[in-house]
Amino acid sequence: MKTKIAKILSLGVLLVSALGAYAGPVVSSPGPVTMVLDGQGGASAGISHTITVAGDFTDVYQLNGLSGWATITSSLMTSGKNTFGIDFFSASINGVNFSLTQSAGSGIADFFERGNFDGAELGSPFTLIITGHAGDGLADGTAINATYSGSVNMSAVPEPASLALAAIGLCAAGVATRRRNSR
Repeated sequence: MKTKIAKILSLGVLLVSALGAYAGPVVSSPGPVTMVLDGQGGASAGISHTITVAGDFTDVYQLNGLSGWATITSSLMTSGKNTFGIDFFSASINGVNFSLTQSAGSGIADFFERGNFDGAELGSPFTLIITGHAGDGLADGTAINATYSGSVNMSAVPEPASLALAAIGLCAAGVATRRRNSR
């Protein structure tokens, strides 16, 4: 009887260790984010994602609504106790990184984590990628509820062809005015 229990326990330990050896980050696409247009060439959206399983994660968002070039500002935030919180590893839009910071709160060194993305000009399509770890100190796969949220703001940048056309128009108006004044 003891050998049977020992074999079952050994098999269980082997199975758990094998699963742990192949655990990797969870990659998810929370879905496309449709930017809300403001009528003045800009757009904005909010994002929020609740991580339900402890471990590393990579979230990929497609930001839809503007095409061409845009000046982008964005922020991310999470807060909470270590075991139910989120630690950001990186965040980027089209490969340009956020500035990530941690600050203390409730007696915990990294209670608040923030990411800021200030004023980069990027071309569409816009892809936001966030990587991190949820559930510090818990075994990967443990059920949790850890949430981060953020906002993305975009202002359309005129395309170079539009700027060139405007410059040509201003030059033509200047030449016409000069000819008129020289007569």
